[in-house]
Amino acid sequence: MANLVQPYYAEFVDNLSKDELAKMASAANFMGLSPLLHLCAAKIATYIRNKSPEEIRTNLGLSTNFTPEQAAKIAKENEWANDL
Repeated sequence: MANLVQPYYAEFVDNLSKDELAKMASAANFMGLSPLLHLCAAKIATYIRNKSPEEIRTNLGLSTNFTPEQAAKIAKENEWANDL
């Protein structure tokens, strides 16, 4: 983050837990504070950059409600995304 924004702002978002970061992004969106929302989004992006969907779910503590069959179908339909 320090490469993207001023050190104070990088330190601010770096010291937030993932839960606090999500709540901060939601609040910034609700209040129309675009710079804060963009800062939070940039930090969240660092958690998912170059990660597989499974790694993202693990890193962010997310679960999936898909059955293995549904997950396989979705993966097949979106194989093109692996080329990005």
